[in-house]
Amino acid sequence: FIPSLRKKHLRWHRLSGRIYVAAGVLGAITGFLIGALHPFMGINGVGFNEAMATAFFSAIVLFSLGMAIYHVRAKRIGLHREWMIRGFALMLAIATERLMLSAMMALLDIEIGILFGTSFWMAGVLHLAAAEYWISLTRTPGSGQRHWKDVDSRAAAD
Repeated sequence: FIPSLRKKHLRWHRLSGRIYVAAGVLGAITGFLIGALHPFMGINGVGFNEAMATAFFSAIVLFSLGMAIYHVRAKRIGLHREWMIRGFALMLAIATERLMLSAMMALLDIEIGILFGTSFWMAGVLHLAAAEYWISLTRTPGSGQRHWKDVDSRAAAD
């Protein structure tokens, strides 16, 4: 996600990207299986909310990483970047969910089974919205080889 590092050390970018995608796919598959087959709170009652959030966001992470790989192989770098941002945002949502869960447990007198799934939905939606906002602010025109700042500076010079 650091353009200067990516430009100067493309091999490192590719290697770290492959490691990141492999770890992300493994985590998303595991999360999907846990969410769909054996959620922490059980599938009955309060565990259903947590199970569906876990399975849903895991599936979106898998889809995002798959689309990122598809686009980079097709040399659509801008779209690759956007899908990687989406996948990263959702994986980061897990950490945010834990912080939100801790805060809600401290402030509210609600059972953890209810808060767990609810905080997961909240963090996932928040991170997806933030990712889409960031993508819209920094979307690269054309093939994705240039950044908006490059286009703007060239237009200002003309």
